[in-house]
Amino acid sequence: MRILAAALLLPLAAYAQTPPPGTAVERVTLHPGESVSFVLAPGKDHQLLNRVDARTKGAITIRYGVTNGMSTIVATSGTGYDTRFTVLADPDGDGGFEPAGDVALPGNGTPASRGWPKLLGTINVGDFTGGPHGTHEHVPSGE
Repeated sequence: MRILAAALLLPLAAYAQTPPPGTAVERVTLHPGESVSFVLAPGKDHQLLNRVDARTKGAITIRYGVTNGMSTIVATSGTGYDTRFTVLADPDGDGGFEPAGDVALPGNGTPASRGWPKLLGTINVGDFTGGPHGTHEHVPSGE
């Protein structure tokens, strides 16, 4: 009976980790085959990501895929200014995310792509630099 209850609650736990549209977060987690769109909003000492429809003015869209053992991120931005974001990876699925690099993203809608010759597993993106940060210098926490 406990196993059945755990099996039924597991999908709810995963669903509960995805914030509803309009909720700002600092980083976004993606599994292979997923994509996410958001706009940036200045936080106190970091950028906040607010999920939106991909067609929203100023939206950033990130797509994550795996093909033939290679991991690829393709991102587009309509912010009007160049940004850069960090990528953390959890290749073994233990929840221990480690720096995997960063991606430079033009703000004019031109897609930016970065590939890795290995499986990154679940990824987490964030630490956006460039654009509105208030009155302080923002330093990414990734690689």
